[in-house]
Amino acid sequence: RLQSKDFDLWEARPRTGRKHQIRIHAAALGIPLLGDVEYGGSPYPFICLHDKCIRFPGDLSIEAKPPVYFDHLEWLGEEWFASKLFDIDRRTRLFGEGVGTVRLAVGLEGFGDRAVATVSGRGQERLSEFLGRDVIVQGAGGEWTVEENGVKFELRADSPASVGLFLDQRLQRNWIKEISRGRDVLNLFAGNCTSSVAAAKGQAKQVTSVEMRKSSLEWGRKNFEINELSRADFKFLCRDSIGLIQQFATKGTAFDLIICDVPSFFRREKGVFRIEEDLESLLMSCLMCLKPGGELLFSTSAPSLKIDDIRKTIESAGRKAKAGALEVSNVLPSLDFELPGEIPVLKSFIVKR
Repeated sequence: RLQSKDFDLWEARPRTGRKHQIRIHAAALGIPLLGDVEYGGSPYPFICLHDKCIRFPGDLSIEAKPPVYFDHLEWLGEEWFASKLFDIDRRTRLFGEGVGTVRLAVGLEGFGDRAVATVSGRGQERLSEFLGRDVIVQGAGGEWTVEENGVKFELRADSPASVGLFLDQRLQRNWIKEISRGRDVLNLFAGNCTSSVAAAKGQAKQVTSVEMRKSSLEWGRKNFEINELSRADFKFLCRDSIGLIQQFATKGTAFDLIICDVPSFFRREKGVFRIEEDLESLLMSCLMCLKPGGELLFSTSAPSLKIDDIRKTIESAGRKAKAGALEVSNVLPSLDFELPGEIPVLKSFIVKR
């Protein structure tokens, strides 16, 4: 038994293996586990129970290093900090140390020598010391450059929405870079053009980035500049992506690769887009603008649509667009976004014509 001012650490050595055995015995002894509300414990972000060692008949045993807060029980008094440590510890055990651009914990993402938290909390400075990175809060301001898979991006923490690099699309950016050589690429809803830069670094023949917000396009130009990409074949169009892809479809303009990361709702130059109502029409236009053998990378974070819903809509759009046989593949999220119990927000598909 170890103690701090507010918490005790007990070691239990059960001789049998019954469901919830330690939790039930602890409650019966008047020392319920922190976070174990089911058996009388105080509410907490997680149940403070760790399986240090399991022994099987014979000589087989499996040991797991205790979490770091077992040596610093006082840290449990700072729930925000402790919840981040719990998630960091869980991910480190599964994937190893988080370096580069990686999700460190729920609400905490690593970008090079900095980590960005979606909200501030008690223990932020201590977390910075623990990680060996500056921990800043999204929306607090600041600019820096980070490198991912040989591509540089300028990040900005002045917006509460995003620092300019969505980590759940890391695999998609890597794929874009790998398959873009010699291709004509169209990036719809380009934002600050991170996917466009990946295509350009992959030696695409031409990259067209389409985005309605001028400020995002300027940010995109900066991302091209810091990667020393300045060819005339890189175009930036401040346009309504849907209106433009419809024009391209009417004129017969075609591309080898179309990237379409569409929001669930937005105001167009004329009218509004609602993904539940307008997705099929958008997909039809995209498929009509694909060259034979071309590929569409479609993504959305719309919570109202499930993976099967999107797949069926892609197949229906292909039939109506007379796009021929389509190869439709679902892109799974990277492992740091696919922990047990977590539902992936991003849904991505690669559609080959």
